[in-house]
Amino acid sequence: MSEARTIAVGYTQAGLASLNALRPAGSIIVIEEPAVVARRGIEVAVAALPGVNRVIAACHTDPAALDAIHSALAREVVASVVPLNEYGTPAAAYLSEFFGVPGAGYEAARTLRDKHLLRRVSEAGGIRNPRSKPVASLAEARAFAADLGRPVILKPRNRQASVGTVIVRNPADLVAAWDICQARDEGVLEPQTALPPLTLVEEFVEGREFSVEALIRDGNLLFANVTAKSLYPGDRPIERMHLVPADLAPNDYARLVADTARLVTVTGFGTGIVHCEWLMNRGVPHLVECAGRFAGDGIIDLICRAWGFDIVAAYHALMRGEDTGILPERPRKAALVRFLDAPEGRVRQVIRDEVALAAPGIKQVHISVKPGDLVAPLVSSWQRPGSVTIEADDAAAARRLAEVAAAAITIACEPEQELADVATH
Repeated sequence: MSEARTIAVGYTQAGLASLNALRPAGSIIVIEEPAVVARRGIEVAVAALPGVNRVIAACHTDPAALDAIHSALAREVVASVVPLNEYGTPAAAYLSEFFGVPGAGYEAARTLRDKHLLRRVSEAGGIRNPRSKPVASLAEARAFAADLGRPVILKPRNRQASVGTVIVRNPADLVAAWDICQARDEGVLEPQTALPPLTLVEEFVEGREFSVEALIRDGNLLFANVTAKSLYPGDRPIERMHLVPADLAPNDYARLVADTARLVTVTGFGTGIVHCEWLMNRGVPHLVECAGRFAGDGIIDLICRAWGFDIVAAYHALMRGEDTGILPERPRKAALVRFLDAPEGRVRQVIRDEVALAAPGIKQVHISVKPGDLVAPLVSSWQRPGSVTIEADDAAAARRLAEVAAAAITIACEPEQELADVATH
């Protein structure tokens, strides 16, 4: 009998590499949008992964195509179905129901993918949300902002990684912000199935930002972590730092976990992992959004470092209906990722202070730009120029060491005329 398959919907290099390390040879089937498969050269990229059986190019973001995808897999013995990226979550939940294996549940996954629907469902369940409205035009957005009389945020209803998300503090900036919000090109990550150009305009809530990452079985939290985060300055809410565990008063930490558990209940989420983002305003969590998949930005690595266990292995065991092993009740240390800063322009030189970067606790240094590259104004998380990863005894020490590490890297740039055009899109 052939090995039971794990079906991975969506592709990320790190996510698939982690899954490959856990599964037998030839046991993984990857499903990704045809255009993404071609643009990213996925079939070539997975050739070095013995766990991958094959790649199926199919429009999984199109609900009408899901039955056909299931039919193509009908003869397979399936051990688990997992989403590896945001856009793969509904299809993964749909297929898990068909194969009778653990999953989020299709309706729950659809709710999490639609930011407006999530607001309606969570508000009905007693969870605090910013005031929000779906809009089809600049005029509707302007009317909402005028009625609110406060700063607003424009965001796509169905995108990822802060693409098209703009904070509008001054009403005079709303026209330009609307144009920016509608420009949603994700390059090689753009699904082949066109995503409807749906937009939300929302009250901009001031406060500290956090996320909760939780493993869930049959609607019950098995493990939960709270991550603290900060943003780059400016009108794009792009994350600059993540700290695990959050340096937060115990009552506030518990409140965030409890509200995440309530959100899981009201959405009907079954089994899997969630990454729920919150703003803490005057001690009250306000829901930003929630994803039914692994957190990005290195947060999963931070959880492994700080809590001292392999949350990826635990998740995949959970999705196969197996024992996750003993899950930790408290973290052992602090872990932090700090994304780098770079001036706009053409990279002339990247300078590293290797003595400073050799300090104990600086665990990883990643620089994603090189001389000749163009550093444009940040419009999404994909553009950040690099990061440093830190381990320390506590949050304060982690924050201090992160700034030392970031200061040890200089990305020198020369002004570039074409950036005037980039900044307007």
